[in-house]
Amino acid sequence: MFETSWLSYFVTRVSGQNPSFSVNALVNLTNLMSFNASNFLLPGRIPNLFGDKLILLQVLDLRSSSIVGPIPLSLGNSSNLTSLYLSNNRITGLIPSSLGQLSKLLYLDLSQNLLAGSIHLEFSSLGNLLSSIPAQLGDLGSLVELDVGMNYLSGSLSSYLGGLRSLQNFESLSHSLKVYA
Repeated sequence: MFETSWLSYFVTRVSGQNPSFSVNALVNLTNLMSFNASNFLLPGRIPNLFGDKLILLQVLDLRSSSIVGPIPLSLGNSSNLTSLYLSNNRITGLIPSSLGQLSKLLYLDLSQNLLAGSIHLEFSSLGNLLSSIPAQLGDLGSLVELDVGMNYLSGSLSSYLGGLRSLQNFESLSHSLKVYA
């Protein structure tokens, strides 16, 4: 806990002058379990260090942080990640299939981005996609929260959602989704 409290103060003090330096300075904090920079200006791409060096990371919260570019493939190496919040940025490209390896993931929010393409079978969660929802979504049995709001998804949510036994919160604003029993 001490490292996380110190980190929040450190990032706040340094980021005003050089945000890139602040994020790169995390590379030696290998025991870091939570990084929250939501609503904090961190222009640029998501650094690979989140998947390559910070392997104990459980929570990564970069909501509304002015992030651009693709989600790095290395983020799929964060095997302890339980919460990934990347909403309200300018993230582009595909959702990498490597994220399908995040077996401990409980909370995922990729809403309000510029993601495009199809959903990989390895990763059945959702982003800002011009696509239909795959049946494999029902395989994410430990998923607690699913936010697909403010996206361009279409299709139907049928009985395969019964596999989401832990789901507590489902958000689907601005969709043409139909639920069939």
